[in-house]
Amino acid sequence: MDHSSNQHRLVRFLSLSILLLVASVTVLAQAKDPGADQFVGHYKGTVKRASGQTDLTLDLKWADGKFSGRALAADGEYPISSGEIAGGKLTLKFGAPAEGASLTLQKLEDKLTGDWVRGAEKELLN
Repeated sequence: MDHSSNQHRLVRFLSLSILLLVASVTVLAQAKDPGADQFVGHYKGTVKRASGQTDLTLDLKWADGKFSGRALAADGEYPISSGEIAGGKLTLKFGAPAEGASLTLQKLEDKLTGDWVRGAEKELLN
């Protein structure tokens, strides 16, 4: 074998190795942060307030690059107007009657936990 043939094989081997490395890093990054799909679903939980606890049902949908759905509590229904994922947490904004309210959620195993903020009021969601 001549020297140029060995160089050609080495270049091909290194190119393939780099390609595989980039592909595996991409797969690991996707597995680490699955994005919107991790939050989609039907959840039941409790909001802890200073005045006591309130049951909450949350329906989250993802379509056409947008979150939608609603939160249902004893005091009413709150439609989701928008949602954004940052740092592994989902922040939802609500329309009327909870205009200006937000819910920041984090997925832990199969549960969502987070904070409901409405004006100066901040409540814990479990």
